[in-house]
Amino acid sequence: GETTAHPQPLPVGGETTTHPQPLPVGGETTAHPQPLPVGGGIGTLVALLLAVFILDLFSVNAAFNPTTIDNTSGFQHPAAVKLLQQEPDQFRIDSDTGVGNLWQPSLAELYGLQDASGIYNPLKPARYDQLFLKARLDRTSNLYSMLNIKYVVGMTDTRVLVGQGFMSDNPLRAVFSETTGLTIYRNLNAFARAYIVHRSVVQPDAAKQFAIITASSFSPRRSVALDSGEVLSGTMAISSRYNETNGANPETGEAATITDYSPNQVTISTTVKQDGYLVLTDVYYPGWSATLDGQLATIERANYAFRAVRVTPGQHTITMSFTPRIWWVGLGAMALGLLLAATLLLFGGRIQLRQPATNPHPSG
Repeated sequence: GETTAHPQPLPVGGETTTHPQPLPVGGETTAHPQPLPVGGGIGTLVALLLAVFILDLFSVNAAFNPTTIDNTSGFQHPAAVKLLQQEPDQFRIDSDTGVGNLWQPSLAELYGLQDASGIYNPLKPARYDQLFLKARLDRTSNLYSMLNIKYVVGMTDTRVLVGQGFMSDNPLRAVFSETTGLTIYRNLNAFARAYIVHRSVVQPDAAKQFAIITASSFSPRRSVALDSGEVLSGTMAISSRYNETNGANPETGEAATITDYSPNQVTISTTVKQDGYLVLTDVYYPGWSATLDGQLATIERANYAFRAVRVTPGQHTITMSFTPRIWWVGLGAMALGLLLAATLLLFGGRIQLRQPATNPHPSG
């Protein structure tokens, strides 16, 4: 039942020929699986991914400078910054006036200020960006003042750059200037960040709502346009201009005072005399929730891009918090990924993959 391999004679010419060898008993051969080390491959992969991450992080725009002069000089305006930081209320500045060579577009972020155009070259909420681009075409308009823009950074004469916004008969008044010509203007008609109105219109169609609030006949001091909610037709008189510090209305005794403000939470105390809406000109975005006196309240999208909460007569405390569900999903995914990476780094060298058994000479 056994076979014996006999040596074969060399052919003439001195060449050798490989002859097939007889199969062992049973006619099959078995290849034993060999363990493959994995640890070294995992470490190399992690190092490669880290190198790609660092290269991507530091190479994009690394040599790009939005100014034509010293990259840091645009941040060096201590007197102007001090003036703006002394303001006690929440407000925005507008530096999108063609002064990028003197005033760094991201200066506001560095000093804790808020620029209506955001930091330089960011991703922006589409509705807010559309609203701001429309508003800055006329810096004398109610739409522009509604954005809570209290100061405008420009030049001694910026009319050629920004059009109607710097005409001599508008509500912008120069309050500071530098020898370079850089000038800061105060917008006397700026809205408070939070205020109360007693009239509302509901228009869920985005294009139609945009047309409503950008029309010259729309008065955002009296009315608010909502995606959904209640239609109100309040008759309470309204002052021509809210006090910027606390949203107070001296003619009615109403007020909307921001008592706590951070990127992820805003608390507002209100005194309300008639049914209305508290309007906050911060961007509406999924993930924001609200409470009114500790009870859940609905945040309506207001004036195309902002937020509003229904209020009734009396004194109230409204708190808005940003806790998006996708953030928790992302946090869980990140934790799982870190756990997996740590496991591979710590125990990758002990993991062995086995090749499946092969049969180079299948029977039959």
